[in-house]
Amino acid sequence: MDTEANFSGRARYRTIYYGASPAGLDNTSTNESENASTNSSVKSRLVPTIDFDEIYEGDYSIARRILISGASRYDRPHLNVTKGLEGIEEETLPWGSDEPHLPGETKTRKIAAYAIGIENDGNRALGPIRVQDLFPKGAGYLRSSLRPTEMTAESCNWTLTHLAIGDVAEIEIELDVTGCPGPELTNRVFVCAGEGDEEICAANFSSLEIGWLSWPSDEISGAKAGELDEAEGGREDCGGWSLPSWDFERLGSGADLACEPASAEDDLGLCS
Repeated sequence: MDTEANFSGRARYRTIYYGASPAGLDNTSTNESENASTNSSVKSRLVPTIDFDEIYEGDYSIARRILISGASRYDRPHLNVTKGLEGIEEETLPWGSDEPHLPGETKTRKIAAYAIGIENDGNRALGPIRVQDLFPKGAGYLRSSLRPTEMTAESCNWTLTHLAIGDVAEIEIELDVTGCPGPELTNRVFVCAGEGDEEICAANFSSLEIGWLSWPSDEISGAKAGELDEAEGGREDCGGWSLPSWDFERLGSGADLACEPASAEDDLGLCS
């Protein structure tokens, strides 16, 4: 909070900050006629986290900056960076006038939504904060919650002025991943704060394995059968029942599914 004042005479400068309200006071409901009395009652029960009070007399020109921050987790400058894939959605697009297509054919693209979290959990305020997001191979930028300061075909950059102790900045970004080749969809983020010898950096990434089963169909069928082995009396630990056998069937096209039957040493067959 920045304050500038020029005055002559007598003046009072006071800053009061109330932290989290005690239990039972957060959801106090009031109507318009009760606001004044209720607000006064609630404030009388709260103890301010910060109460900075000064009185001046004379001719003054004052410039102040107050920065309220949280508690630090580290006794040194530190950044905590998170990167998460929130989901991939398919979007239908209109055909262009010069795009050939069959009647009834649809044009779609896949949009991946990512979230970047930057937390200053160190012991001092940091700035400036430089953020670089490296796109997955073949991905393209669509939009973000914060306007980029610089963009290329493979990356996007932002610059934040500062982060106070305990502050968290979040950036949401959407990418067109329709043309991304396999086998992985990996999005990386690098964050640096400060300048020169006092610069600190952190990084994180989100990776999604694409088509890790290499399966032409989304479905398989499995069946299990067990029978009582009367000749040998079966396995004692199974109450006389022999170990069940497993049969798998691929419902799609392509090579057959190989299945190793269960044995006396294994509780489950191994399929590959």
